[in-house]
Amino acid sequence: MSAVHQPERNQPTGRTATVKINAAGRETYLRYLRPDEPIYQKIADAGIMDEITVTAAEVERLMEAVGDVESTNPHWLNTASRVRGAAVKLGVI
Repeated sequence: MSAVHQPERNQPTGRTATVKINAAGRETYLRYLRPDEPIYQKIADAGIMDEITVTAAEVERLMEAVGDVESTNPHWLNTASRVRGAAVKLGVI
C-alpha cells in the first residue's frame, strides 16, 4: 500500500474551493479589502449567496478579515464559518 502525499499546511495546492458570501459578509469584505484586489472584484461582481471560486491565496486574504473583524453579527459569523471551511479544504489552516 503506497502512502498518499499530503501537501504541507500553508502551501499552495493549485486547487480551488467555492464559498458563498451572504449580504453581511459581502458588506464586511468590501469594506475590508482593497478595490484593486482580485478577490474584491469577485465578491463585488457576485450576487448574494452566489458560489465564488477562490484560490488558496484568496482564502488566506479572506481569513485575514475573519481574524481582524470583530463582530457578533450571526450572518457575518456564518460567512466566516464558510470561509474557514474553504481554508481547511485548501490546506490554508
